[in-house]
Amino acid sequence: MDGFRVDDGALSRHAQDVDALTARLRNAAGAGTPLGLGAYGLIGQVFAAAAVDATATASRSVARLAEGGQAIGDGVRAAVRDYQEAERRVAAPFGTGR
Repeated sequence: MDGFRVDDGALSRHAQDVDALTARLRNAAGAGTPLGLGAYGLIGQVFAAAAVDATATASRSVARLAEGGQAIGDGVRAAVRDYQEAERRVAAPFGTGR
């Protein structure tokens, strides 16, 4: 084994990508707002309750995915900070160089 390297720039970019996806998930969760029962018309009201329930369930599921995405992005950012701090601590005893 020749060592261990972390590309903190790549990790930071990945966190930004995760944030962008998370924002899209949040938008999707909000877009699934159920319509009122009247929006389905008189005949459609027979199916409206099931449609409203399904839409609400899907919106909650997508919102939970967004929460998970936020946690992943936060975790990646924490990993970047931790790696940078570990590097700083390891390098500190050697001084700043020339």
